[in-house]
Amino acid sequence: MIRREGGLPAAAGRLALFAFLLAFSACSGGPRTSDLPNVKVDSRVAARRAAHVGETARAASLWRDLRRANPRDLEAWVGEADGARGEMRATLHAEIESFRSGLTEKDDQAGDFRALSVFTDPANDPAAREAALENLRRQGDESAITRALLGRMYLERGEPARAESEWTPIEGVPFVPLFVLEGLAEARLEAAEREAALEALLAVEERGVDDFRLSYNVGTLLMEVREDYEGAAKRFARARHYHPDDLDVILNQSSALILAGKTKEGGRILEAALEDHPDSPDLLFNLGVFYADHENSPSKAIASFERYLEVGGEWKLRVERWLKELREKEGDRS
Repeated sequence: MIRREGGLPAAAGRLALFAFLLAFSACSGGPRTSDLPNVKVDSRVAARRAAHVGETARAASLWRDLRRANPRDLEAWVGEADGARGEMRATLHAEIESFRSGLTEKDDQAGDFRALSVFTDPANDPAAREAALENLRRQGDESAITRALLGRMYLERGEPARAESEWTPIEGVPFVPLFVLEGLAEARLEAAEREAALEALLAVEERGVDDFRLSYNVGTLLMEVREDYEGAAKRFARARHYHPDDLDVILNQSSALILAGKTKEGGRILEAALEDHPDSPDLLFNLGVFYADHENSPSKAIASFERYLEVGGEWKLRVERWLKELREKEGDRS
């Protein structure tokens, strides 16, 4: 989890138009699939979305249909196994064993199904599953599913570096489970490896997954890491589909638009937000900068900064200095 922070000062001593705020948390607190944009998607994307937002039963059902249609669909097998519990796990294990019986050790999926067998074996508790998967790795098993499952166990017990070491070699595998990409993003954010984290999050996007946190974090990282302001603005607009009045998103969307050269559009977003957030120091702060630096309107900037001081904004000395400069400029005009 990345802690939320307040606005940051920009270069050249000017006020920040940024309010960089990451709140990454894979597969928790997101929308239901029914909350997602009303766009027709295929079963695979629907299964990924359901898994992403924690609808495990729906995801398992969709994955089951996919792997029955194509018994070599490893993404579907793993997806179903991930949500299987109790009798469902035992039944799935039996089906895996039945399919494995037709494979030879030379089959390129033999190691993957061996790992799935270990993972779904109802006789294995979590500790036994982890020990069995580690034993496979010690025996030289480099299969993607072994690495995927073992890496997640490491992440769950608080060892993100070990998880990342298992997942990085399989990051580009087409059938790699979604939780690998999400876990890589989380581990890399914790390690402040933001470009690598962005790559993982973009890969999640490419899988057809969409929710508030994903759009928000991709937008934030596109601004911060790549200075891709147009791309960032699009992600923040998507994030507002879920939470239209989230002030953090509003501030970042406005900043991205202004930095992309769409200053009027960015300013309109700030002005519209003022009705719902009249006492927000960050919003007043950014409005003051917008009026001073992009609209050349000292009177509006003065009003915004004066209100900022009234509501107790933390950049008191800086704003007081800017107010003095703005009042002098306004006096020169008159």
